[in-house]
Amino acid sequence: FYTTPRGGQSCYGDQTATLLQSLAEKGRLDVEDYVGRLREAFGKDSAYELDAVDPERWPELKENPKDAEGKVIEARRAWSLPLKGPWRHGSVKGFLRNLVVEGRPAGECGSSDEQVDGCCKVAPLVALLAGDAQLLPAVDK
Repeated sequence: FYTTPRGGQSCYGDQTATLLQSLAEKGRLDVEDYVGRLREAFGKDSAYELDAVDPERWPELKENPKDAEGKVIEARRAWSLPLKGPWRHGSVKGFLRNLVVEGRPAGECGSSDEQVDGCCKVAPLVALLAGDAQLLPAVDK
């Protein structure tokens, strides 16, 4: 789907690192700080903002034109795989759409996407809050 430089991370790794940085600096789950870091890491000024992104439908990719049978018209293709750069996962696009496009506040801008992205963010929380009564409420946030 995408290409990253040798030694670069996937969207999963970048999400985990972003949470870990916030937790390390704040010493707790600070939703506002974490949301700001996610916006910076994956937003319009990030490495994830590729030429294939449609500014009219941000953060979605441009739609490749299709013929009557639903096949991409190669002569008018806007982008192809693998993308030259990192891939924004559906959960990250949903989060950005809710936060930036719809203006939802921190704590209410999460995505309803149920893919594995949530799992990559649990380990840093467990490492910080293992044995603490605040673990499960923090995971729910």
